[in-house]
Amino acid sequence: MSLSRGDDAAAATSLPAGLADAIDPSRIGMFGHSMGGASTAEVLRTEPRLDAGVNLDGALFYGTAPSPIVTEGATRPLLSIISSLHADSPEGRERFWDQYFRTPRGWSRVYAIADTGHASFTDAEHFVPQNVPDLPAFEIPGGLSLGTAPREEVTRTIDGLVTAMFDRHLKDRDEAVLEHPTPQYPLIREMR
Repeated sequence: MSLSRGDDAAAATSLPAGLADAIDPSRIGMFGHSMGGASTAEVLRTEPRLDAGVNLDGALFYGTAPSPIVTEGATRPLLSIISSLHADSPEGRERFWDQYFRTPRGWSRVYAIADTGHASFTDAEHFVPQNVPDLPAFEIPGGLSLGTAPREEVTRTIDGLVTAMFDRHLKDRDEAVLEHPTPQYPLIREMR
């Protein structure tokens, strides 16, 4: 693989010194938000070169039908971190989460972050001050709200869990926080 040699085929130049050694093409993880999170789940299910995935508030359905990851599962590890807006939705629970939990699969956890909305997983969480209410554009069906959770705590929680997921499943590090995140990340609750 050219990347492991340090080649940048697109630019026909060498990558920055040390970058090739920092990437192990035999241990690949993927994450995404919203449609990117749902895409991550589907790629994890279908692409054998992907070793672990993180879904950040991605809806696991196609139109009105559950996506294949819901009904068929996956053998490789998937962490889903979702907004409380979606976790507390009876429609979302009925449409895919209940079936997701009944379907056999490999390592999987679904955690909801209290008092968050879909936009809590975007850069807006970093840049919109806590005292600023949701922007009018965020008040759309489907809920793009930032929620009321402390912005810095939401960011710390997402960063910590995503890092722990890839450290465990790509670097073989013991990351017990993935089994019991609440002491370290008090906004988290596990969905089942």
